[in-house]
Amino acid sequence: MTDVYNGLSEADKNRTLFAAIGKSAWAGNNGWFCKGAFPAAVDDAVWTDWGLAQRDVVIMNKDGEGTWKVYCTFSMNSYDDDFGGIVRNLLDGIEISSCSASVVS
Repeated sequence: MTDVYNGLSEADKNRTLFAAIGKSAWAGNNGWFCKGAFPAAVDDAVWTDWGLAQRDVVIMNKDGEGTWKVYCTFSMNSYDDDFGGIVRNLLDGIEISSCSASVVS
């Protein structure tokens, strides 16, 4: 994931947002998340309300009005090898139903 993020152009980095939303119980490990390439934040309520799991990454992009929207929630436990394809779909404007191997083009 870090390599995919670091390989993006500055323009593509400005169009995307990858973030881990964790629970306060795991906050001590946030500095290790993806080697600091993108943020890890703590918000127990968001973690619960969004149905996140440990090691999930929320992938976001900007809509036509410049507002961030959730593209998908990606599990590093299940689909780590598919991350680059998911990011490419996002940047190419391909809508997907979930972040899993079955939706990577």
